[in-house]
Amino acid sequence: MLGDNIRKIRVKNNMTQKELAEIVGVTPQTVSSWEVNRTEPNMGAIELLASALNCRKSDLIGESVANRRKLSYEEMQLIQAYRRASDDIKNAALRVLGVEIK
Repeated sequence: MLGDNIRKIRVKNNMTQKELAEIVGVTPQTVSSWEVNRTEPNMGAIELLASALNCRKSDLIGESVANRRKLSYEEMQLIQAYRRASDDIKNAALRVLGVEIK
């Protein structure tokens, strides 16, 4: 979860919630609320957090986003096969799936 990532990276940087809050411009209670996954920071705050914690935004949100929708093994295989396929095969697959080809 996003809050777990914030806490983990903050601790790794030897930073307190109060120190992080001061840099980001929020209260320590807000940081605490993020870290226990009660609330989530908006994208502007995520950008500030990434800067303050010297990490990428994807380091903060990556696992959170991944946990929302995990692909099955079969779905991953289909994606890999699609990426290896010729343009003709890709276009045929998209037509079968009803995906508009641009």
